[in-house]
Amino acid sequence: MRVQGENRFATAIEASKRGFSGGAGTVVIATGRNWPDALGGSALAGVVDGPLLLTDTGSLPAPVLAEIRRLGAKKAYILGGRSAVGSGVESSLKAALGSAAVERLGGPDRYVTARLVANKVLSLQGSAFDGVILVATGDNYPDALAASPIAAAKGRPVILANPGSSAVYVPSSARSAVILGGTAAVPSRVESTLKSRLGASNVIRRGGADRFETASLVAEYGVSAGLQWDALAVTTGQNFPDALSGGAMCGSFGSVMLLCRSSSLPPSTSSRLSANKGGISTVHIVGGTGAVSEGVVSQMKAAMGE
Repeated sequence: MRVQGENRFATAIEASKRGFSGGAGTVVIATGRNWPDALGGSALAGVVDGPLLLTDTGSLPAPVLAEIRRLGAKKAYILGGRSAVGSGVESSLKAALGSAAVERLGGPDRYVTARLVANKVLSLQGSAFDGVILVATGDNYPDALAASPIAAAKGRPVILANPGSSAVYVPSSARSAVILGGTAAVPSRVESTLKSRLGASNVIRRGGADRFETASLVAEYGVSAGLQWDALAVTTGQNFPDALSGGAMCGSFGSVMLLCRSSSLPPSTSSRLSANKGGISTVHIVGGTGAVSEGVVSQMKAAMGE
């Protein structure tokens, strides 16, 4: 099943309709033009049981506002500062929902924004938080987005690590950490910091040779944590918007996500589809044919013996 719209904003709307057909009281809004401020958004979307919708920086697209109304949402969280999601978007949301119903979570950089989002995720959950944090590089998007269904389904905050530093934010309620990506993404010195804070046995790493293998390993971890292969999503690992909105959709299903190239299916993705085909009745292809070609869909079907 392909989940797509005419552009990234419309694809996010379609993911919202698929994952939240019955409506949602809260939405999470992120810019569709860049990825840093939005990486932790799936965890927040999961905790509030709502979709992650994309906006232009300067204005809220009319179809996005229409989807917010279809959902019956009464509250919106904006991710990022005004350079990411401008004042015009905020004004439109306040006009639709009321000033008190719109909350912005944005700091001076991606790391502070991620921390603010993580803290909101934790405060909304309270004692329901299971103690697990997800740690990804703040330098790129694929690893964090591959884990976004887990973040959404389990309410596990995504912490961004600066590869140039050993410092990393560890919430006081954290009891264990899953590092996403290899040491080129999240250096060993960050891992050492986490182990010193949480204990060596409470820190694991899921990283492969590339973003596609990492996504496959993260998906396997997600299934071990209680998610499922059925109704999984496959989306391009070569751009961010579709995976951003697809992660929250998958979280609503309790399903994992795999990444592909726009024109070919990586061996690591193919092997997971093949190995788990018995438990998969539906696959969501997130994005149009420019993101995931029909050739890739054919390769997926072949991997699953269809």
